[in-house]
Amino acid sequence: MHPLAVFPSLLTYSFFVPTILRIIAAVIFIWLVWHHARNRTDIHAWLERFVGMTGHVLLSLFIVIELAVALCLFFGLYTQSAALMGGIIALIMCAVRTPALSPLGRTASLLLLAILFSLLITGGGAFALDIPL
Repeated sequence: MHPLAVFPSLLTYSFFVPTILRIIAAVIFIWLVWHHARNRTDIHAWLERFVGMTGHVLLSLFIVIELAVALCLFFGLYTQSAALMGGIIALIMCAVRTPALSPLGRTASLLLLAILFSLLITGGGAFALDIPL
């Protein structure tokens, strides 16, 4: 015997779930862009100490990629590509544990990775500009 859904009428709106997840991930990436742009000197000092390179160009490239991921997720444009790039960024934030570069905790980074993985599989959902072929 299979259990019945408690609210079967809500299953009609399941197409909007990827949209909600997409907007939440975009807001997180916009916050990350703001945080990284605000803490450029701390991140630059960390890059020089641990990576061994002057990181103005690398940090600027990282911020631009985060901003592109945020905008693509927000508007639903190239959602799967943006989710893949965002997943790589979330993995980097899980691996690198410095507060300047990774302001999210490890658990929050893993949750962001799970959201992005689900967007990679399901696509952008409702109101996305990319349409599956």
